[in-house]
Amino acid sequence: MKNKENFYIFLDIDGVLWDWNWRKNELKNGNSKQMLANKFNPESIAAINFLIENLSKNYNCLLVISSTWRYNMDRTKNALIENGLKYDNKIYSTPILPNPYYNRDEEILQFLHNKETKNLLIIDDENFDFFDNFPSENIIKTNITNHSLNKIDIINWAMNFNGILNQQPCKSNYNFSDISK
Repeated sequence: MKNKENFYIFLDIDGVLWDWNWRKNELKNGNSKQMLANKFNPESIAAINFLIENLSKNYNCLLVISSTWRYNMDRTKNALIENGLKYDNKIYSTPILPNPYYNRDEEILQFLHNKETKNLLIIDDENFDFFDNFPSENIIKTNITNHSLNKIDIINWAMNFNGILNQQPCKSNYNFSDISK
């Protein structure tokens, strides 16, 4: 049996797994701010599970936390599991670069250093310089105000990424071995 290619999912947390509208509704429903500190929108977790489940049919999915939540990976892993993430593999994180004026895309590029891949997805509510370094079909943009991740975002992305959830070949191939930062 042929080894599956890796597929990297770079996941931000705040603004991706919850948004302010969802949080306000949760507060109205009696949840306290403390209860919501590690609580995510179930629809967003379902979308991540949907993505991983479908990609895993053809790829070795590697979940990489690119959020500031990576400063405490134990808390992050526990929160993801407690919220229903269905992922049994190791959860990675992008490096924390010493420059306080980092861009998240630089951290992703550093993580991908010496890895040749065509299979990656960045899910984030911020732009950083993603569009300077990655094609738009590799990015799902959410909004912390009123649009956390959902299954429609995943389906739309898959259609733009050449039908990847339907076993279609990817459009691009990137070689990150020449990146030196």
